[in-house]
Amino acid sequence: MMIVIIKRLFKSVGVKYIYSRDINISENEFLKLKSFSENYNNEYNILNNTCVNFVWNALEYAGLNPKGFKGNNIPINNINNFEILAEALNSNKREE
Repeated sequence: MMIVIIKRLFKSVGVKYIYSRDINISENEFLKLKSFSENYNNEYNILNNTCVNFVWNALEYAGLNPKGFKGNNIPINNINNFEILAEALNSNKREE
């Protein structure tokens, strides 16, 4: 649900993206992601507060990143890790 919204936002403002992936989330998980984004410290810091940190921390907050993976500082280097996570989420093989 959230990923689809982000893709539409990018398209509406003319931003090109090189990767997108749909994931299945519950309404509760969506509300947790929304709450996280509304309360997130958006002061950019290359060391510990980037777009990569935002995504992985939001997923962790919503219970969608059970291992607490922090991501790679280079966004494109997160694709394989996100694919593994997305496959687990979409197949309902979620860790408790």
